[in-house]
Amino acid sequence: MGKTILVDIDGTVNNYPKCFLDWVELNTGQSYMTVVEMKEKIGSANYQNIKYKYRMSGVKRELPVYHSSIKVLSEFKNKGCQIWFYTTRPRIQKVMDDTVFWLNKYFMYNQLFFVDNKKDFLNKHMPTISLVID
Repeated sequence: MGKTILVDIDGTVNNYPKCFLDWVELNTGQSYMTVVEMKEKIGSANYQNIKYKYRMSGVKRELPVYHSSIKVLSEFKNKGCQIWFYTTRPRIQKVMDDTVFWLNKYFMYNQLFFVDNKKDFLNKHMPTISLVID
């Protein structure tokens, strides 16, 4: 078994949060430059409601991918590396299904982990991880 490469999904191999903010504008007519700005303007409860609708919409199956990430991770995989993805996306079946669908469309990988806390995950698995891309 080769070296293990651990890769985050959102903002690393896709264009989050832009994809989310674009979806918000398309579906609400409201435009925000950042997630922080959005939260400040609409409040936490409204933000969580919109985020839930985004997650349930199925849009995560069609998110744009950074094509350079496909190339780089394919090169690692072809050299015998293990590719592990990890994410703090919630463990909601729809979200998990959409995530797997999307990853399978673009990447060859060995494992996918839905984690509550990235730091805890890294501390637990650091001895087996050669490179973290986050």
